Amino acid sequence: MLDNLCRKLEALGRDVKVDQIGTTLDRHFGSSLPDSRTVASLLSKLGSSKQTQQLVSLLDCLRQRSVEPNADLASVALIACRNCCEWGAALDILGKMGSYLVDLNTKTYNVAVSVCARGSEWVKALRILVDMASALVEMNEITYSTAVNACEKGGEWAGALRILVEMASARVELNTIVYNAAVSACQKGV
Repeated sequence: MLDNLCRKLEALGRDVKVDQIGTTLDRHFGSSLPDSRTVASLLSKLGSSKQTQQLVSLLDCLRQRSVEPNADLASVALIACRNCCEWGAALDILGKMGSYLVDLNTKTYNVAVSVCARGSEWVKALRILVDMASALVEMNEITYSTAVNACEKGGEWAGALRILVEMASARVELNTIVYNAAVSACQKGV
C-alpha cells in the first residue's frame, strides 16, 4: 500500500508542489488523514529512494492539513536525509520545524548534527549547537562527539578543540572516540 503511494509521490518529480502531494494523498487516503506511523514509514521510504524534495513537501502538505509534525517525525525525516547525504534538505526541515513551533529534542538535533557531519559541513553542525543552546535543549555526549566528528571531516581543528573544552565545562564525559576525532581534526588542519 505505502510502496504504491511512494512510487506515485516519486513520479511527481523533483519540482513537486505541495498541492500535488495533497492531491496524491487525497487519492490514496480519501478524506481520512494518515496516522503518525504511516507518515513516518512514508518519510522513511521517500528518504530511502532519495526523494528529499517530496519528503519536505510532504511535511508541508501534512501541516496544511492539520497533521502537526512533532520531534519524532522530524527525527525520521532527518534520518532519511542523513541516509542520502542531503544536509541541505535536513537544514530546511530543521528550519521548518522551528517555524512550526515543534519542540525539538536532543535526539532530533543530534540527527541534524550527524547529517551535517556526514556532509562535512562543520560550520552548519556548530551552528546547530548554538541553536540548541539558544533553545535550552540539553547537549549530550552524542551531540558533542558528532560535532567533533564534523570538525574532523572538515579539518577544523580549532572548532574540535573548542568543543572538547565545552564538553569538559559542561561535565560531559570525554571518551576515546571524541579524543581520536579531535586529534584527527588537528592532523588534517595542520
